[in-house]
Amino acid sequence: MRNSLLLCVLLLMGFWPYQAPAQSISEQLSTLDELRLKDFAEFRRTLAELADTLKPEALNPTEQQYLNLLKAYDLTARGDFSTALDMLEQTELRPDSHLSLRMTGLKVNIYALSFRYTDAFINIEQLLNALPALNNANEYYQLVGQIIVLFNNIERYDLSKQLVQRGLNLTDSSSLVCRLNSFGL
Repeated sequence: MRNSLLLCVLLLMGFWPYQAPAQSISEQLSTLDELRLKDFAEFRRTLAELADTLKPEALNPTEQQYLNLLKAYDLTARGDFSTALDMLEQTELRPDSHLSLRMTGLKVNIYALSFRYTDAFINIEQLLNALPALNNANEYYQLVGQIIVLFNNIERYDLSKQLVQRGLNLTDSSSLVCRLNSFGL
């Protein structure tokens, strides 16, 4: 009885050593991807730690593609467009993969930020063709952002507003509504 009482007291006081189950690599990358949108400094720090601990041979092709996408986002934010583009170009794209579309979207974004509009438009067709099939608000948001940046840069605000409105129609998430509205003019 005394041991049971002691165990209950320890559990209630939080002294019981508890270890949360380890996240899979895919879950870690997904968590990191969401962190990128909320706290970029923490994203950058966590990405560096994760990249240092992961062994490339331990990653399946999708996980490697996801890690490269996240590294390319970091490089883009740092203004290292050339290295980010090299990383995106060297990553093996998987056909019909949402990650491949996101990589193409990041290329469009880099080209738009670099005022390389011809290169941006060469890549944007693939994204525009994929948008009508997207019914998941998160996936839509991840692709539409780069397209809207390009359309805003060339002052096609009417097209940007249409894309924002479709995204707003797909979601009830206040976070995504806020993010999408930030694209609107």
